[in-house]
Amino acid sequence: MLEQKKRAFWDERAAGDNPGSNDFTLKRLEMKLILERIPKSSRILEVGSGAGEALVALAKEKNCTGVGIDFSEAMVRRARVYAKKNRCDKKVRFEVGKTPDLPSHLGTFDFVLTERCLVNLNSRDAQKKAFIELMSHLKSGGQYLMIEDFQDGLDNTNAFRKMLKLYRIDPPWHNIFLTQKQIDSWESSSHILKVRLLVLFIREGTWYRECGNCFQSLLEPCAKRMRMLA
Repeated sequence: MLEQKKRAFWDERAAGDNPGSNDFTLKRLEMKLILERIPKSSRILEVGSGAGEALVALAKEKNCTGVGIDFSEAMVRRARVYAKKNRCDKKVRFEVGKTPDLPSHLGTFDFVLTERCLVNLNSRDAQKKAFIELMSHLKSGGQYLMIEDFQDGLDNTNAFRKMLKLYRIDPPWHNIFLTQKQIDSWESSSHILKVRLLVLFIREGTWYRECGNCFQSLLEPCAKRMRMLA
């Protein structure tokens, strides 16, 4: 079963030196964004919390409290050890669970956070259900900070790589990358009107939606010059 295979993959990653993303530059940018966007003393729900780095950083640096949910028991154990080591285990806790079908007792939060969580689900239908469920755990006026992989960003990266005669990059076997069109359809639904989707972080090229066009405009002249020199 695919879900069991994915769980085994993340359980194995939890036992290694680097349980999360292998893109360390991207991870630093993400953490910078998270710490900038989430105010002090916020209450946070992070789904797909992994080894707990984000929630622990928020607890230490912003005095935040919250709950981390992950479907890998090994990740949850590692996150609990990490929180205790950093003396944050009174501020944040970690539980085994998954979206869709989060534990019913969680309540509502100032912020919901995901980092490459939705892309690990097994279908686009599951991604939409998870999105709706996550939004339901926000307080009125709450914000969902979505940090996910997007096919749009990967396609732009591959277009640039093709210009440079580099090989194509495909999504990992365990991911279904989101698309901008998919998110736009969710945002237009009635359930999105009470809260605000704070930001979309487009991986593969390491650029935000807001500055993506600028980034691309800088790359294309460079690519043209390199083609002329080829």
